[in-house]
Amino acid sequence: MSLRMHAYAALAKEKYKKPVYPVLINILQPSKTTEIVNCYESEFLNVRGSMGLWSY
Repeated sequence: MSLRMHAYAALAKEKYKKPVYPVLINILQPSKTTEIVNCYESEFLNVRGSMGLWSY
């Protein structure tokens, strides 16, 4: 899901020329076995990207 959110955010930023921040709102309580991550990391051609995720 993270890749899709980044793709939509990039398309919106390009189209409207405004800053865009992807936000995910969970409306259901996660199950007890669901792990909630707080960082998204990726690597491509030895270039690493990382984005911290916050929960309120």
